[in-house]
Formats: sequence, C-alpha cells, structure tokens
Amino acid sequence: MVEKINLSTFGRSLGSKTEKIQKLRLVIMTIGDWQFSDPLNVAVIANQKIVLSGDWIAYVSHDSDDGAWQFHTNQSEPVSEEDAVMVSLRSIVVLDPTIMELADLPLGWHAWRDSKASVWQRGKMSV
Repeated sequence: MVEKINLSTFGRSLGSKTEKIQKLRLVIMTIGDWQFSDPLNVAVIANQKIVLSGDWIAYVSHDSDDGAWQFHTNQSEPVSEEDAVMVSLRSIVVLDPTIMELADLPLGWHAWRDSKASVWQRGKMSV
C-alpha cells in the first residue's frame, strides 16, 4: 500500500517546494529500506520544536518500560508535557534521516549528539 504524503504536514521548516520534493524522494527511498522493528506509523513522542520549527534532534531514547521512542532537542531548560507532540516514527525519519542509524537501538538505551552534523553516540540508560 502506498501512503499519501501531504506536503503541508511536513512543517514550515522544510523550505521551498524543491526542498520538499527532495524530502519526498528521500521518504520513498527510506520506506523501502525501513530497518526499525516498529512500523512506520508507530506513535512517538517528540519535542514540538522539532516538528513545528525544524529544530535538530539532539537526544533519542528507546524506553525499556513501554518501548516508546522519544526525540528531544538540545534545549537546556526543563521539558514539560506542553513541549511534547505525538507523531509517527516515519515523520521523524523524514525530518531527520540520520534517525535510521538508530533503528537497532535496544530497549533501555539512548543516543545523543553534540550537533546536527555529529555522529550519534549510544549508551544504556541508568535505572
């Protein structure tokens, strides 16, 4: 089944029509190479700044208690529930294709990076 993609749901940060078309091409390629054990449409928690403002993803957790994925920015101030949105895992991969590198992140582990261009580092979360 082919999923329709609405360009308006990609957020304002994606830029021009050309950039959106490039993202769509990436989506098609990414879906064909899906490596996550979770389905594309699994709900994940993300900081709304990632989805709505295009902030880069600095921290990812794969929670051991419920298997949930969380995606956070590098903001230093405390995160509140009001900062969170529920989106599909696929939409996060569309916004940041490097997330595919974390498809094998085990339950109870997290990943982080110092900048958008940095390599992801991984570690087991402390209990």
